[in-house]
Amino acid sequence: MKIFICLPVLLCSTISFSQRSTFDIVDYIVPRGWTIQDAEGMKVLSLENKQSNSYCVITIFKSKVSGAKIEDDFNAAWNDIIAGAYKGPAKPLSTEKQKAEGNWYAMAAGASLNVQGMTVSSLLTVFSGEKRTFTVFTLLNDQNYLTTIEQFLQNIDVNKQALASVNNTKEIPVTKPDIKSVDSKNSGMQTFENFIYELPHGWISNNSNGLMELYPQQLKPHEVFSIVLLKGKISNASLQEELASCWVEFANILGGQMLHEVSGNNYNADEISKTDAGWEYIAGHGSMRKGVDYFVHAYIIKAKEKIERVIVFSKEIRLDAMRSNIDPTKHHYPYYLTVTDFIFNLRFANLQAVELKKATLKGNEITGVWAGIGFGAGRLRATYAAFFSNGQVFYGDPFPVNGLLNLDTHAEKERSRRNWGTYTFQNGKGTVKMSYGSFPISLEGDKLVLSPIKEKHNFIRMPDVDDTKLNGTWMIKGANDQPFYVTFKTDGTFTDQGALRVLDHTVYDYYSIADGGGTGSYFIKDHSIVFTYSDGRVLQIAFPGLQFTRSNNSPKELILSFNNDLLLKQ
Repeated sequence: MKIFICLPVLLCSTISFSQRSTFDIVDYIVPRGWTIQDAEGMKVLSLENKQSNSYCVITIFKSKVSGAKIEDDFNAAWNDIIAGAYKGPAKPLSTEKQKAEGNWYAMAAGASLNVQGMTVSSLLTVFSGEKRTFTVFTLLNDQNYLTTIEQFLQNIDVNKQALASVNNTKEIPVTKPDIKSVDSKNSGMQTFENFIYELPHGWISNNSNGLMELYPQQLKPHEVFSIVLLKGKISNASLQEELASCWVEFANILGGQMLHEVSGNNYNADEISKTDAGWEYIAGHGSMRKGVDYFVHAYIIKAKEKIERVIVFSKEIRLDAMRSNIDPTKHHYPYYLTVTDFIFNLRFANLQAVELKKATLKGNEITGVWAGIGFGAGRLRATYAAFFSNGQVFYGDPFPVNGLLNLDTHAEKERSRRNWGTYTFQNGKGTVKMSYGSFPISLEGDKLVLSPIKEKHNFIRMPDVDDTKLNGTWMIKGANDQPFYVTFKTDGTFTDQGALRVLDHTVYDYYSIADGGGTGSYFIKDHSIVFTYSDGRVLQIAFPGLQFTRSNNSPKELILSFNNDLLLKQ
């Protein structure tokens, strides 16, 4: 069955095509001389002319269940790829729809996108029919490729045998997990060998083949990642030696090929560190390949006489031939927090647990958040100092990504060791002790004076923002200076028109919690704003309190997020 869509192409030439190939339910002909790459859930065809610095990339996405209408399928693909992954326009300026053979339809639209700092053209073409839909996405920086693209699309067929096969295969829909059932089955502390741990909320575990694997019950399409607990062993070897041994062992378990880092090694290793719970560890980070590439993070822990091993691995997300290296366990902050909170709260049966004091922002005269000028990265810059009741201090920039609400300060210290330390304070004076050295602090009137480089810097206290209710609509500019808005009401509700997607600052392009905007409720506590959308999404961003006073809940300028983003009152 031939699918054809007429695209507005004005060039005429003869293009040489090679053999017919099949991917999923799609039969296609590869343009002669083009490169073919396999990526998770997609087939990528590309051609680059190094002399003219021109390129064209055609990506065929694996088919999925159709939403019944071509318009619905097209809008979903546009939101995921153009508006979502590439941060392009929310809607196309115009679309072209065409009836194909049988019950198939095709719909296409183009957009200009910013890719790696350059403006390029794109074309999104969606095909729908017989319960399936698939997408062909094209990027090009030279209009001379348009004729090739048109002929490529005209030569696309649907493979009837493959279509029948996928339609007869029962697919498991991606839905929200039944949190109650998960929690009731896996609540409280768990054990495996010498490990004592608490299963993350919404995760499940599987004990087989001598290892314990933990993973989320709900993931986005193409996502795969797990925490794997390996059996411990008694060893006199160094942590560095055990890391090397574990790397080879896990490659054998995975049945994968160890890849090389830029350094030439199979992995890059961090320095040996010691947690507040009292155990030493070393971490290694690299990649392995088994059909597709996996990111691997190995944590080797010394618990008295035993060596314990934890592996975090995730399948690399590739959106197209232009962008890759997306590691869900690192580049999507909610995942990263869950994984690292889990690791740095591990306890061991053979090691007496150290009671870790809970951190709050209430206590002595300096507990809370202060802002001023500090020294970092060889220069003076805006800096925060947050003093906690348990003797811990955060000193640096930027502010913790999600603010301070429910922040596990002991795990956060391991995530950002240079920004965390301890302090003592009595009778108006004290000392801050960081990993790189100590410096004095003193309270002089309403100013906190810090002297990290033998030069006094005055810090002012940030206001207590707990339970604040904002009132008004604010605007922030996103990519290409496009304005986005968020409205707060004093009844605790909000309307997000794209602003929270900007404030989220996700580096994980596959999706953001705030994608699509929406309405819901919000509350402010511990220098964080928590947004709960009506569909259940929860987004937490930082609210340090810069230039904010409790007496004015509708300021002309509102500074939010760890990035100190400026929003203007409308």
